[in-house]
Amino acid sequence: MYALHDFQDLINILGLNYGIFDPEKAQIGISELLWKGLWRDKTADGPSRQIEAYQAIQKDVIRYLSILNIFFAEVDADNHLRKHIEGCIGWHLRNNYPEHKALYPDDNHVGARKEKENGILRVTMSEKIRGIDAAIPY
Repeated sequence: MYALHDFQDLINILGLNYGIFDPEKAQIGISELLWKGLWRDKTADGPSRQIEAYQAIQKDVIRYLSILNIFFAEVDADNHLRKHIEGCIGWHLRNNYPEHKALYPDDNHVGARKEKENGILRVTMSEKIRGIDAAIPY
């Protein structure tokens, strides 16, 4: 199970700015990209390729969204700290779960600050989310 962490992710998935994983393979734990994401294509032809891709994979995009669970968590922090925590979750996933590194590949900007806040994000959940542990340092 993968998770969206805010509505910006939803918008970026629907707009093909983010990568789209094969929904059938994702359900069995295989992260295979069908579309790498417009943010990776900085060429003048990127938007044209995006439109062509959308026509080809629009049903996969909707199917991909249908297999995602969206989780909300109240975070009492300013936007900079929230982004830092989000980045720490990404680094934690990247460093501790290499089998899921496709979710945060090396070209993905993960915005954690160099200096840690010496905090611990404690996560309680009714369902297991791949790559999310009960305690993540930030």
